[in-house]
Amino acid sequence: MSSNTVFLPLTAAAAILFSVASAAADAPGALAPADTFAKARARMLRIEQSAEAPVEYRVQQAVPCTGGTAGPFPCDGIDLLSFLPLNTIGGGNGNDIWGWTDPATGTEYALMGRTNGTAFVDISDPENPVYVANLPTQTSNSTWRDIKTRGNFAFIVSEAGGHGMQVFDLTQLAGVSNPPQTLAPDTVYSGFGNAHNIVVNEDSGFAYAVGTSTCSGGLHMVDISNATSPQFAGCVSSDGYTHDAQCVNYVGPDPDYQGREICINSNEDTVTIYDVTDKAAPVQVSRTGYAGAEYTHQGWLTEDHRYFLLDDELDEIFNGNNTRTRIWDMTNLDAPVIIGVEDGPTSATDHNQYVHDGKVYQANYRAGLRVFDLSDIANGNLIEAGFFDIYPQNDSASTNGAWSVYPYFDSGTVVVSGIEQGLFMVRLSDNGGSDFELQPALPGVAGEANTWTTLNGTPGVAHLVFFGFAEGSSTINIGPCQNVTTGLVNARGYAFGLSDAEGSATAFRNVAAALAGVTVYFQAIDLATCQVSNTTATTF
Repeated sequence: MSSNTVFLPLTAAAAILFSVASAAADAPGALAPADTFAKARARMLRIEQSAEAPVEYRVQQAVPCTGGTAGPFPCDGIDLLSFLPLNTIGGGNGNDIWGWTDPATGTEYALMGRTNGTAFVDISDPENPVYVANLPTQTSNSTWRDIKTRGNFAFIVSEAGGHGMQVFDLTQLAGVSNPPQTLAPDTVYSGFGNAHNIVVNEDSGFAYAVGTSTCSGGLHMVDISNATSPQFAGCVSSDGYTHDAQCVNYVGPDPDYQGREICINSNEDTVTIYDVTDKAAPVQVSRTGYAGAEYTHQGWLTEDHRYFLLDDELDEIFNGNNTRTRIWDMTNLDAPVIIGVEDGPTSATDHNQYVHDGKVYQANYRAGLRVFDLSDIANGNLIEAGFFDIYPQNDSASTNGAWSVYPYFDSGTVVVSGIEQGLFMVRLSDNGGSDFELQPALPGVAGEANTWTTLNGTPGVAHLVFFGFAEGSSTINIGPCQNVTTGLVNARGYAFGLSDAEGSATAFRNVAAALAGVTVYFQAIDLATCQVSNTTATTF
């Protein structure tokens, strides 16, 4: 993370308010015929090299998130279980990740894509993961590899020329007695050569390759009900290149499509929805653009199929906004609408996100893993529940760091793939984030005395409220709490209170009249545990 270190002596707690270089993701250097201008621009941008100095990554054992870090990694509410650098799981650079649980043994495996193949890692003991096997790339190396599963099979594609879709029987991993072993695919589907992503609807038994040189780059549909004998099923080509998609047996609120198979496509500058129930005659349901579109990259439905969370990969770079998630209401699939735009606390570029158990898990490149609670999504809001930053150097808008995340293991283990780093095993802390809570300023009026209340802190200690004029990151040093990462740019101490027997404190401060109309961001720190609270914002 970028760091503005501020040294605050304890007596300053009530101070006055004003007193691994790598090529990045998602496109080969040679442009396919289906590329649009937007995609060409995206590809050229992301081929650029990072100017950051490379970092040496070493194997990490379990480290809880305390005082804002887990080992060398900034965090909040997410513990590090272990980390395997790329050179311990087959080398190359990292890309996509997925997961699979052996139904016979309950063993959990991380399936991590690399430039030169796919690594299969036993994470059933996530503090002691085992690199079990390698599946080499089918043809040549490529920055882009994507993996999904259905039943006991993995389906793997790559941008490498002539690669096709590898089909791999995952049950053979249990028979590996002397890991790691190099294994081979059970079959290869050759209906296309290169593909950017692979989408699988486990319920319907169909796979959808996207970004191929077939179907104008749109959905290339494959029947995988018999995994070792995949069969071409049809094309969706009328809206051109599809970068990523989610295909589901729809159970959402639109009665016109309940029980139908629906694909929601991220199509560079639109969200395009198709009814693909009849593979021979797919029907475009809607095609919707949005303000500020730069590169419509990827998104995921909530579990009730009511809302769709979308990331635009290039708006942070071209438009200068913080990490932006657009929240779409899918009540009417013929006319979806954006009901909220949530800007995260950093300027990092977003990449892939997945929804599980009321939370969305986002791989946001240099900001690492960000987890948001969806309990207020109906009002267009996401509530940050924790983060784990695998790229400590900074959170700038670029394409290094976390490529993707897989949050679906029953154990609660979450795996994150790092482009230059490797494989991270993490888990939300018991409370899924900090219980230490800061309530908004009251009455929130400039020129008057205001109060800030903290809850669930340590009894009988000082709780410091600090402020900044933008969300981002900086560190503070105060008393026993040294180099604590905050969620604010240039965080400065403002007010403090002494907590009662219940761990609640109230801080008082006269807010300058000059702040009328100004938005100020606040957090608090518990000076016993060095735990940082949530962020609140007040426009005085």
